[in-house]
Amino acid sequence: MSRIGKKPIAIPAGIEVTIDGTLISVKKGNNVSTVETHGRVYAKIEDNQVVLSKVGETKESAAFWGTYRALTANAINGLHEGFTKTLEINGVGYKAAVKGNVLELILGYSHPINFEIAKGLDISVEKNIIT
Repeated sequence: MSRIGKKPIAIPAGIEVTIDGTLISVKKGNNVSTVETHGRVYAKIEDNQVVLSKVGETKESAAFWGTYRALTANAINGLHEGFTKTLEINGVGYKAAVKGNVLELILGYSHPINFEIAKGLDISVEKNIIT
């Protein structure tokens, strides 16, 4: 039995969750995230929580139960709080800088590495930590 799948997912204020057959839609403002369960789990909303239950009693259905519960929880968390990644660069001469819409990395190569920052992403550099 999946320990992850058993846990209900709380729906925070400002997040709207709709279930249409096998499609779970999570909405906040103009942003929408969807999780397609492909009929492998049942989903329903009870007491402002999303509850998923498995289809059948096979080992695979228990695995899908936990997987789709995690995907749904990540969709809700991503719209509610957002995601953050932190990268620390260490090394002699290693540097990072944001120049306009480009992240410039100097990592010991003969040339700097330039990454264009995608729309909707915020990147900041403090000393050797990129957030």
